[in-house]
Amino acid sequence: MTGKSRILPALGFVGALLLTSNSIGQDELPRAEELNLLFGHANDINSLALSLDGARMVTASNDRTARIWDLTTGESILVLSGHQNAVTDVAFSADGTRVVTSSRDGSARIWDATTAVELFAISVVGPNGRAQILNRAAFSPDGSLIVTASFDRTARLWDIATGEEVAVLVGHSNLVWDAVFSPDGSQLVTVSYDNTARLWDVASGEEIAVLNHDSLVSTAAFSPDGTRLITGSADQTARIWDAATGAELVVLNGHIGEVRSVAFSSDGSRIVTASNDQSARVWDAETGEVIVVLEGHKQDVTEAVFSPDGTLVATASDDSTGRIWSAATGEPLAALTGHLEPVVGIAFTADGTRVVTVSTDGTGSIWRVR
Repeated sequence: MTGKSRILPALGFVGALLLTSNSIGQDELPRAEELNLLFGHANDINSLALSLDGARMVTASNDRTARIWDLTTGESILVLSGHQNAVTDVAFSADGTRVVTSSRDGSARIWDATTAVELFAISVVGPNGRAQILNRAAFSPDGSLIVTASFDRTARLWDIATGEEVAVLVGHSNLVWDAVFSPDGSQLVTVSYDNTARLWDVASGEEIAVLNHDSLVSTAAFSPDGTRLITGSADQTARIWDAATGAELVVLNGHIGEVRSVAFSSDGSRIVTASNDQSARVWDAETGEVIVVLEGHKQDVTEAVFSPDGTLVATASDDSTGRIWSAATGEPLAALTGHLEPVVGIAFTADGTRVVTVSTDGTGSIWRVR
């Protein structure tokens, strides 16, 4: 993280997007209005999560803390302190009452999201007795379970009421990078550096299918109706799978770098992918055909997400910027500039009028985009 100060320009209004007079060099792309600059972390921010009502955000940092922010005021309202190493991931429960954090210290901690009181901690210890780095943690949709993804090649399910481990999902031969519940919570997909994703039945802990790529798998997402899932890989492809059987349905070819993130539109008809080839792409989720290519970033695109209504795409990049695009035409509409280091997380608020970015420069920003 850099210690440089960020300077905000004067604001103006242009059309449907609120913009400043700044542009990105020769691109002449207008700058979206920065509503709030979020200061508080003392080191890199690694990830973000928004509450379902869009009122709050939680961030994970290398400073060993997580912070909860008010997205109306931009104020840091709670600090979650207790981890002994970097906090790698964060998530709200669906009802917004709890937060889970994962850490390189080998623990996940569950917190009261209104008081910052730690409710309990769970730890993953390897056969050698050493704590295992946790890459991800998430609540099941009904809030009854937590899943953790770990360097020890496993994912684990934990009972939120007791803190007890209820299942160890064994099968991967390399670290498990992420774990994602299906919308109804009945299934789980894990992604690994062993070139596979694996589909699991949550109730039994049994493996349903192995989803093969030709290189490490870095990301996965279920469709909104839970019938399909998509995976992204360093083999430069994304692949759509039948969630009931694990059968491969469509291969999305076109990127020339690792696919870093994947997401369905809210109606499940389109997919957006982000890649190390400095682009994002919008695809037809049925045919696998490319609809538009989003080009303009100068370094790897680390994340791409649809707005809730599916009309916009927001991208985050290692070039220290975010961008807003038309999902239909691929036209770049606004730049989110001001971060001094890579933008590692981006999300729309629930009403689609604002976007939040976080960066390894230790700051976040709230932007008005409508």
